[in-house]
Amino acid sequence: MKQRGGYWSPLSQYARLVEEVGELGRELNFQFG
Repeated sequence: MKQRGGYWSPLSQYARLVEEVGELGRELNFQFG
């Protein structure tokens, strides 16, 4: 997953963050929704 020798572009970091938040939200919705 690492790009450019371990440097992540801001867009890649943002995309990864959104993906993680989406997973967390889906899990919370499954448990408490």
